[in-house]
Amino acid sequence: PPIVASGSSTAAAARATGRPSPMGGTSVRSQPSNGASPDGRRAGRPIGHGLTPQAVGMREGLTAAMGSYLSLDTSKVTGGASTMWDMDADWISFPVLRGLVEAFRRKGGMIFQGNMTSVDELVRAFESPEDYPNLIVRVGGFSARFVSLNRAVQQEIIQRHRHTG
Repeated sequence: PPIVASGSSTAAAARATGRPSPMGGTSVRSQPSNGASPDGRRAGRPIGHGLTPQAVGMREGLTAAMGSYLSLDTSKVTGGASTMWDMDADWISFPVLRGLVEAFRRKGGMIFQGNMTSVDELVRAFESPEDYPNLIVRVGGFSARFVSLNRAVQQEIIQRHRHTG
């Protein structure tokens, strides 16, 4: 099947790392057989994480993408309406991140997760995993050591849309 859903991120962690995670929740992952979507996502590319807009739909910037999520009625979402916001490491700073998270929370956002590791560092870890045994990344519902993830998941994290100012 094109999309695999599981009742917990324990199953997702096991798929990504080969080991279960104690975290609970729901996960959905993309398969190479996923077709293209009308919003411009190409065949085989990952679908959005949780309620995060697709990367191809985030052309107007981070605040517009957050506004899209925040316009949804999440009152009936059980377990939290999660989002994944990966930031460009050269742009993000603690004050900027704090402002984003505070605005997100004030406007009703539930789960704000993401990465701030530079793409260059991720690529170096992909190419020389022995040099990066402790690099932790947010996968989607759980965190893991980057080098413990399977290569396809590592590539998906490297290729994620990075937000800039």
